[in-house]
Amino acid sequence: LFKVKRQKVSPDNLGAQSKSSKKDVAKEVAQRNRSRQINMLGVVVFCTYFCSYVYYLIPSFRTLDQNEKLLVRAVVHPIVVVTGEMAQRAAAAAPGSKYPLHIRCMGLINFDFFFQLVGRFLIGGQESAEISAILIVGVAVQELAMRVTYLPRQEMIR
Repeated sequence: LFKVKRQKVSPDNLGAQSKSSKKDVAKEVAQRNRSRQINMLGVVVFCTYFCSYVYYLIPSFRTLDQNEKLLVRAVVHPIVVVTGEMAQRAAAAAPGSKYPLHIRCMGLINFDFFFQLVGRFLIGGQESAEISAILIVGVAVQELAMRVTYLPRQEMIR
């Protein structure tokens, strides 16, 4: 079924073979460790943002007045989401992982789902219906702008 190429082993090239195989094994181990680090980076980013929202931002959001809530939802939340998405994208696109790109992007998709849901709840937490309606339209325009301008932002940051 498979043909295996056999090399003749002589005492002269035995040392050379073992040196090259040691280098190959070391290279493979280093690549495997790098792959694990890259895969864990997305998880670390998500957990950091998740914990900061669950333990700090959401409990403190309940104690804010109307204007501060508007500021948090219109300015702070989008900045946090954009920085988190960029960190997730950098982790997913980093070279050296043995997983395909669409698998590495699953963390980004989960990040988007969670923080879009949190954003909707922050809008729902507003005290005024008029402010909530304005925020819904404003957030829709913000999200459209974020998605359309992703590549120009990446080039600007680089």
